[in-house]
Amino acid sequence: MMSNCLHLGLILSVLLGFAASTGGNSNENEDEYLTQREYILEKSYHGLIRENETLVEITPLIKVDEEKICNFRILKKPYHEIPFQIELVNNLGILKARRTLNCEKRKSYHFEIVAIYCDGTPSNPANVHITVIDINEYAPTFLQPSYVTEVDEGKLYNEIIRVEATDKDCTPLFGDVCKYDILNSDEPFTIDNEGSIKNTEPLSHKISHNHILSVVAFDCAMKESTPIMVSIKVRRICDAKFLGIPERIDYTSGSTESLQLFPNARLDLCNILCSPEELNIHAAVVLKTKHISFGCDRDISNCTASSKLKDLLPRGAEWTKELSFDEGPEPIFHFDGNAGVVLPDSLIGRHDFSLHSFSIVSVFRHASQSPPLNKHVKEHILCSADDHKMNRHHMALFVRNCRLILLLRKNYNEGDLNIFSPAEWRWKIAQVCDNEWHYYVINYVEQSGKVELFIDGVRFESSVEDRHANPEVIDDWPLHAAHGVNTTLSVGACFQSSENRLKHGFLGDISVVKVALNNILLPADIKCGTSCAEHLLPATPEADSPNTEQDVQVQLNAKMNEIYIEAQSKHKIEQLMRKIQYINAKKSPTIGRRNIEVRTTMMCTNQSALRLPTIETYIMVNEPIQTPAGILGTDAERETDVDTDRETDTDSIVDGQRRKLAVDKLKGEQFPGKIAISDTKLFSYSLLHTNDVQEPKSHVHAIVHKAEASHPTMLLILICVFLVILLCGVSIARLKNNQKYSDRHQPCPKAADEGLIWDDSALTITINPMQTDAASEESSDSENSDSEDDEVIKDGFAHINQLEWDNTNMFSSAN
Repeated sequence: MMSNCLHLGLILSVLLGFAASTGGNSNENEDEYLTQREYILEKSYHGLIRENETLVEITPLIKVDEEKICNFRILKKPYHEIPFQIELVNNLGILKARRTLNCEKRKSYHFEIVAIYCDGTPSNPANVHITVIDINEYAPTFLQPSYVTEVDEGKLYNEIIRVEATDKDCTPLFGDVCKYDILNSDEPFTIDNEGSIKNTEPLSHKISHNHILSVVAFDCAMKESTPIMVSIKVRRICDAKFLGIPERIDYTSGSTESLQLFPNARLDLCNILCSPEELNIHAAVVLKTKHISFGCDRDISNCTASSKLKDLLPRGAEWTKELSFDEGPEPIFHFDGNAGVVLPDSLIGRHDFSLHSFSIVSVFRHASQSPPLNKHVKEHILCSADDHKMNRHHMALFVRNCRLILLLRKNYNEGDLNIFSPAEWRWKIAQVCDNEWHYYVINYVEQSGKVELFIDGVRFESSVEDRHANPEVIDDWPLHAAHGVNTTLSVGACFQSSENRLKHGFLGDISVVKVALNNILLPADIKCGTSCAEHLLPATPEADSPNTEQDVQVQLNAKMNEIYIEAQSKHKIEQLMRKIQYINAKKSPTIGRRNIEVRTTMMCTNQSALRLPTIETYIMVNEPIQTPAGILGTDAERETDVDTDRETDTDSIVDGQRRKLAVDKLKGEQFPGKIAISDTKLFSYSLLHTNDVQEPKSHVHAIVHKAEASHPTMLLILICVFLVILLCGVSIARLKNNQKYSDRHQPCPKAADEGLIWDDSALTITINPMQTDAASEESSDSENSDSEDDEVIKDGFAHINQLEWDNTNMFSSAN
């Protein structure tokens, strides 16, 4: 016992001596030791783990000293599951998953770890970010177990039916469907990478009344789906058809009167044997105006929304002059994927769209590619991006993979940088890739963060398809602060400041891009902008028919561009067809063509329906005919002019002769080789062409159509020519009488005026400057015509239409 105490005392004295010898260095060693304990781990680690594995690949490695560290601990947050565990093995922290993970449910995990010293104290915490790597575990699946459709024989279709498959994998490589294929290659059909099936040759009901196709889908890693069946039935076309439907129907612009479309319609039933009691006939008349004025003639002059909107793509602006476009009532700008325009700062300024409510209005037609290009390429309609240094997109409206996407990123000063917020709205809609014009309106309400989409005036309703939301809303971090960086607004592409050029361009046609700042468009405003001024008028059942309600039905859709008729007799269906009318209430309708389609189906009791051949015709809206009364004037006006002319002096005659010589010279330039044509014939010729038609065509503002004047029009022209000749005779007779009177009571004209003696071989014509100015304003939309023939006609007849009679010189006499 004594010896133990001596040993203990000796050890204690040594330690005390050592402490005394070290003196002031003890505090420094202690600080160094604490620093090493605090920074034993890195600030953050990144890990990767595959769906079918449990070991996490960590970068950098979690290295520690086992003499100091005895364990690790994962710091769990409330209500967050962390399916991982960490162990100390050979000076390394090994991170494993407790079970296999699912990328489709959760793509990443965030948590913190600490190292536990052997004395039980924890080290500094370190952030761990783990990403779950997708594996191709799912094959594509079709939205329907099978597809069935019908087609008419003898036709080639651009699309018969469209199939669609989806993939549950979470990454684009494994989760996007990139290809479709038809397994039975002996069938006359093809399918593109969008799932659109069409026939390669006209089908025959006699050869095969039903084609069965086996179709599969592939993801981008070429994993194949289970085949599905597509049944395409071929309908037999009966020889029965409507007769008396004209190939072209002319409508005069600005008449505001209705026009009967088929006054001579007659139904030929061919060899169909069916008693009147068993017969039932359905007819549909459809007005198709998608190619004209983007759906139909619209009159937005009374819409209150027009005052709220700023036009970002105006016609004739400095920033749109270099774009390729078709000029017309509504311009069409062409974008080839490389074109785009940067808007001046004076138009909107450096506007932060995330801070205020706004509306975007756009009318565009997106080209459908077959085969498609890269599905992940963005095609911008509108983009607000950094003006220098970086390529951050603050607000954008673009198309990608047949989806319309709105991007809206909040800035760093609007909230916590660590909080996700909605940043992308992705609408999967067929209109984006159908190569047709559509009217899109997007409303963003800043207070609630609500986003609405309207397509052709109809609100898009959210839906869930195969557990996929539509629209899909993607969250993202707020944008970090960037000192001195402003934004650049562009249309048709997005500005990349690091490359100092526009990229991600739109492929298609755009007519309208407008924005409303600090407010949104109301549903009434949107409806007003899409309402049609032209429509069909159905026949009303005859009041004196006692059985009208029983055997006749007439229906008109909401847009008034489709009429459905049902009758139980050939005579009644003909009467209803003959009374269908077209009207255009717009004050200045768009000149051009409107397609009309007539579809007819006949049914007999206990027999299959027979579809008659579809009839396609069109309405041509022509320019209004100018009446001769507006040019010649009334009889009273002519008499007044004669009385006034008698008081005109000799100088007026000289001025009239000079104007006549100028007009003759102008006609000589426009009609070389024909100064021999009399003024009367020239005037008649111009009248014959007052009803020329202009049809819209790409890069051609107007082309001349041959006049198809009716018999009443020809009679009117002959009467006008007769009046002109009669007026010439009366004018010449009065002029001779006036000259005789002048010879008796007036001195002889001076020798200097002898060269300007009145020439009564033709009428004096002068140009009215007021009509010239008016015509110049009216024709401003077609100044840049590319058609040489059109320019000749303009020079030949447009000037003639601006000529009027100069009665002040025709009947003048010297005082």
